[in-house]
Amino acid sequence: MKKAIRVLIAAVLVTLCTGAVFANTGATPIQAQPPILITTAGQGPGGEFVEAMIRRGRITPSRLAARADIPFLTDQRTLIVVLSSSLKGMGSAGVSINQELARINSLINEARRRGMTIVGCHIEGEARRGGYDEDVINQIAPQMDYLIVRNDGNADGIFNRISQRHNIPITFIDMTSALQEIFVEMFR
Repeated sequence: MKKAIRVLIAAVLVTLCTGAVFANTGATPIQAQPPILITTAGQGPGGEFVEAMIRRGRITPSRLAARADIPFLTDQRTLIVVLSSSLKGMGSAGVSINQELARINSLINEARRRGMTIVGCHIEGEARRGGYDEDVINQIAPQMDYLIVRNDGNADGIFNRISQRHNIPITFIDMTSALQEIFVEMFR
């Protein structure tokens, strides 16, 4: 009986682990290198989630800078732009959506000039759709080298269309915690 229970528990664990691996769909994560600069397009909280998943994956060095500008790119190899706007965040930072979009476009242009890998993350799902988030998605996502998107933020298929139109590999996740696994694979 004890052996049967151990076998059953092992089978359940294997199933759960396998399920976690296959919860991600779409493209295999691209290869990128640290050091990593993380910033948000719109001063939303998503950057903190991305930074936490990178730290949990023991990927170093990385730096979160919500208001990053060109000097922050010095010695960086990868730029992660979190597509996450917040009226409260922009208000606290004293910036408008137009200023945010100009800052991010400037960063992307300089990162591209420096040969950096540029990754876009939309990981807060449906909560970061509508309003200024649509401006961020439509203007910033098409400029990425790779996209990671939580499924519930793509109910209308906007990221599928951006990926296809601009030939950007994209990985979809069911849960934000899946980012750690993707980042470990990206930065190995």
